[in-house]
Amino acid sequence: MYNHCVGALETTVHVFHGTRQNHGLEHVPRVRSRATMQAQLHSAGAVGSRSRSKLSRGGSVGISPLAARSRRAAKRTNLTTHAQMGFTSEDTPQVNIKQQCDQLLKDASSLLLFQSVLQGKIAQNFLKVLLALCNTRDPLKIGQAYGEFYKSLASSSHSSWLDYLLDRILVAPDNPLALAMEKGEAAEGLMHAASMDLDTLQRLALAESTLAGWVKIESGNRLMDADWVKAASTLGQTVDSPSPISNDDVSPAAAMVPGKFLAQPISDEDRASWRQFIGGRWRWSDSLKDLCTLYQTCGAGVVGSNSVLVWEGGALKKAPPFDLKERMKDLECMFGEHYEDDLDQLWANTKAHLHGDEAHHTLLTTPEEADATWLLRAATVRGIGGGLRVVLVAPSELPTAGKLVATLSQHPRARFVVLVDVVTPKCAGAALPASRLMGGTDTPLPPHALL
Repeated sequence: MYNHCVGALETTVHVFHGTRQNHGLEHVPRVRSRATMQAQLHSAGAVGSRSRSKLSRGGSVGISPLAARSRRAAKRTNLTTHAQMGFTSEDTPQVNIKQQCDQLLKDASSLLLFQSVLQGKIAQNFLKVLLALCNTRDPLKIGQAYGEFYKSLASSSHSSWLDYLLDRILVAPDNPLALAMEKGEAAEGLMHAASMDLDTLQRLALAESTLAGWVKIESGNRLMDADWVKAASTLGQTVDSPSPISNDDVSPAAAMVPGKFLAQPISDEDRASWRQFIGGRWRWSDSLKDLCTLYQTCGAGVVGSNSVLVWEGGALKKAPPFDLKERMKDLECMFGEHYEDDLDQLWANTKAHLHGDEAHHTLLTTPEEADATWLLRAATVRGIGGGLRVVLVAPSELPTAGKLVATLSQHPRARFVVLVDVVTPKCAGAALPASRLMGGTDTPLPPHALL
């Protein structure tokens, strides 16, 4: 009986060894002597009559533990390969989703120049979803994090997470490379870092359906079914994903010729073309030279993306919609005949400044404040299409005029008109120096800024 038992075990180990080889796994130690077999059977408590009986009927005790381990090892190998190939499904173990989220967070922390792309509210909520998927098993926190991300994206003008990322790349706020291009300075040493950042941001451009699917798997919430994933991915389906294009396709930068001064910001239609161009590249870094042309032509940050700005809280910001163009006809009917000469004189001065010719700071007084407001804005709105940047300054912000001067000095190729409305000087009609009107600062406005 004992000899039969050992023979059965030897046969079992031999067959299993072949199975392990078929799976491509490591060598499994084999039983080499009956003495060793006997010691292992005694240590495992398998010397009882019931165990011997089972062994004599086919060796099921010897097969079962090893075969089970083999199946588990094979399953782990297959699942690991499945995740490494980039596929995710409900059969993918949770640890692989966490590993992918952890890698994406590491990618986000590795940015060298484009950090500001991930500093907005939408991007921060996206990173919070990754953190929730990576660090917690609480389904409430995972679902809530995705809900905040979805809400912030839905409340914006962006059609998808991809759309948001590409738009922030075009704006490039607080980016040393983009600012150097805007100034016309050489920045060859930053090109490699910018190229790495663009490819990193491409890896972060997950589809909403992928992220929602991860949330569904990790949360374990039965209410998050296929219909929920579809609803949570709706934003990503409102626009077609860019398709890869060849390097021979024409870039939007082909029609751009950087001039002496910054051109007007690109339109919404042109911005959509830029997003399609960059998003359609096999590697986003392939569009770096085109982006540099954009920064050099139109500028970067808030100055490069807006014609009308407001000085608020010690910083330049995008102004509320500047709808004076829509009201020009009505305003001209109301005031044009009374102030036609004044308007022409103001526009001539603004136009000279826009072209880099000699221009003068202007103090305008009229019997009615509304008349002065119209004249000031009407004289500047004509120059917006030519690259003029209008900066609206409220009287309450004049104490920070020194900081405004320093900020404008960082954009030497932009042509600014600083509009201070509702100013009442002590002596009406007096030709006050710009420095006094700007809150008494001794720092003069740079030559590319007109008050």
